[in-house]
Amino acid sequence: MGLGGIYLLFNFGDLVNAYADRRLDAIYKSHLSNAIFELGEQGVRWQMRASVAGTVLISLWLTQRTGRWQFVPLTVIGWALGFQYSWKPLHFKSRGLWQLPALWAVLFFGPMAYTSSLVTHFPRRPVLTLAAAYGLLQMAVILMNNAEDYTEDRAAGIETMVVALGLHRSLRLAQTAVVGTGAVVLGSFAYLYRSEKMPRAAYLGLLPLVGALVHVTRGYADINRQIAPKDETAATTVIKENGMKVPQWLNATAYTSLLAAGVLFAVRALRARKAQAA
Repeated sequence: MGLGGIYLLFNFGDLVNAYADRRLDAIYKSHLSNAIFELGEQGVRWQMRASVAGTVLISLWLTQRTGRWQFVPLTVIGWALGFQYSWKPLHFKSRGLWQLPALWAVLFFGPMAYTSSLVTHFPRRPVLTLAAAYGLLQMAVILMNNAEDYTEDRAAGIETMVVALGLHRSLRLAQTAVVGTGAVVLGSFAYLYRSEKMPRAAYLGLLPLVGALVHVTRGYADINRQIAPKDETAATTVIKENGMKVPQWLNATAYTSLLAAGVLFAVRALRARKAQAA
């Protein structure tokens, strides 16, 4: 039920974003606008309402079932941020630096706090720290995806974070953020490993994540080196040529983080099984 609630929250956010940008997407991302127009605007609005209603009902059921109060506020904050990211009056998508915390909260920290609450009364501080840092790490990767739309967003008057900071500064910030947040993610995993008194061999599960972080950092460094002498128009072309690296980088950091978490889970499960057998 909890995973169903998360799915509906993401579904709502995607629908709102595509619906709000349907006119602009008709020029630059016609496959998204076509989906809205073929489904029908009224049909999409009904889907959004149904998604909101579903998430609220599920959060109430989870609260009653588990006695954990956080599901309702996390759900309400999630769909409120998802709506205001794309729509006025707040329209976080066009609020410059405010775009980052809004997207971080609705895509990563909020859902990770929600899903953690499914298996524990309230997530521990190290887990919340890990969720926060991991979300910022992924946002640093997604920043290049936003940079691909720099020319179109600026022409349409949409002040994304990249438009507010400028193209070159944004990519340099993203590279620095990967290093900083990646270090916090690794440190959080190491703290959790140590607090669980994991065997030394288990720490090998962190090495793929280290490799992924190095790979993404080098990728950003290479792109920044290429665009440094270029104007914004030429730099945007270079960024679009490297756009397919974004899903690769997201997958690399996501799956290696999952592996690190999986090692922790496996050791804990094995110890629990041995304790039961004894």
